[in-house]
Amino acid sequence: ATNFPEWVDPAIIRAGRMEKHFKLSLPDATTRAEILHHYTGNALPFESLAELADDLEGKSAAALEELVRSARRRARNEGRDVELGDLRAVMPERKSYAPEELFRLGVHEAGHALIALTLKCARSATIEIRDTFDVSPGSYMRGRTSYDLFEDNLPTETVLLNRIAMSLAGMAAEAVIFGDRSLGSGGLVGSDVEHATSIARRLVGSYGLGDTPFFFATPDKLDDERMPPALEAQAMKILRDQYERVLGILSSEKDQLIALASEAVAHGKVVIERDAGLVSENAAAVD
Repeated sequence: ATNFPEWVDPAIIRAGRMEKHFKLSLPDATTRAEILHHYTGNALPFESLAELADDLEGKSAAALEELVRSARRRARNEGRDVELGDLRAVMPERKSYAPEELFRLGVHEAGHALIALTLKCARSATIEIRDTFDVSPGSYMRGRTSYDLFEDNLPTETVLLNRIAMSLAGMAAEAVIFGDRSLGSGGLVGSDVEHATSIARRLVGSYGLGDTPFFFATPDKLDDERMPPALEAQAMKILRDQYERVLGILSSEKDQLIALASEAVAHGKVVIERDAGLVSENAAAVD
């Protein structure tokens, strides 16, 4: 098992040797509840565990097992079986966002959603905002936008540029509304800025879609390689151009951006779609 499969000698993992490969991503909310249910010996109500699991986003299966061990230890010290209260007692510390912070989260996610639909990358977008957050280092912020993306089996240059624009839209929305940006777009692998940067570098350094068709390395190698300065400069220009593009789009949609952010904060969840049909009672439509 490895976190760096690209470092494994291909001769080891070819057909006839270690030929079956399994990629394990972080568990989603339902899977987190199932893991808690399993390690507590199926002794606690699944519905209650599902509520706890919703506040454990980004936790691995091993971290969830350790959480249950801590809960069992607490119960054992008091000479009884583990209870739901034991799990609650060992949950990561959480804090509440201030109202202005919640609105910033809403603006950030509304930016992602509006750009995804405006650029016709998605049929619909779902914004979810939570009013508390895990204070652990590297924990997930409590705003999230998910998409019903149009299927694209052969992405074009335009599609890739639009994906960069989508990734930078949250940061741009903050700049448009507040004139100031938070650190919520970067700092982690998988963050908005990291994702946008990765696509831009692959576009010019691997896919040959820069100013001059050129191959430097495979996509998986680019993460650990510094490209020639000319290619790095092209990638930076792509990022700058797409950020300016998104700023322009969102600047003309400030009212809709604010309205959508306010809806997301007020209801915790809002769905918008392109074809003007309502997905839920709290949905909005984008023309």
